[in-house]
Amino acid sequence: MKIVAKNFSLTEPLKEYALKKLGYFQQRFGISNITVTLSQEKKNSTAQFLGTFSKTNALVKVKASDNTMYAVIDKVYSICKVKLSRTKNQTLQNTHALQKKRKGIRAFEEPAETMRSVPVTLMSRELALEKMLRSKYHFWLYTDKDTGLFTVLYKSGDRQICVIHPVFE
Repeated sequence: MKIVAKNFSLTEPLKEYALKKLGYFQQRFGISNITVTLSQEKKNSTAQFLGTFSKTNALVKVKASDNTMYAVIDKVYSICKVKLSRTKNQTLQNTHALQKKRKGIRAFEEPAETMRSVPVTLMSRELALEKMLRSKYHFWLYTDKDTGLFTVLYKSGDRQICVIHPVFE
């Protein structure tokens, strides 16, 4: 687990608190590659939690703000706990459904691959979402104007809009 501090110096007690509080998700939910970014701007503290489910490589991203660093770490912990509990239950249900479905399938044919070149442009998430919804695609690749990272918007199986951000190791 990596902790990054922006615009302030990270004290040892704060680092230990974050490691203890957010390290729980590594043990309990099998989250790996966790990066916690803590930033301080004037009277506002912000924390961002990025991690990956070990089994599915699904990205988990949670961001929160509060008055103090300790309060924002607690807030991220609470949000992660709810989000990851829900995600773990959905993953288990999907796995059971997939196993039932596979029992009837004997052979699997690889689909034909079509290569396309697409321009990846700098845009806001809102504009990317608008373009994706207007197109026939179920995903949209773009460079996020706020972060400068390649980002993917996509519609999940239950028709929710999801975001994938790259995590560089």
